[in-house]
Amino acid sequence: MLEILPKDLLLNALTSHSSLRDRLVRFKRATKAVNRSINMMKYSIALVLWERRLIPEFVAQ
Repeated sequence: MLEILPKDLLLNALTSHSSLRDRLVRFKRATKAVNRSINMMKYSIALVLWERRLIPEFVAQ
């Protein structure tokens, strides 16, 4: 049944009945995941720069 419904229709049906609190919780969770990814990229870049002696010190958070 789900395969024959358009994705937009399915998403709208699922989100239209969500409470504002549920939406905020999902947004907060997604935001945290994005922040973790950004921090991991910054850490990786800093580590590479430090290993190549392009920055004087490497401080892990």
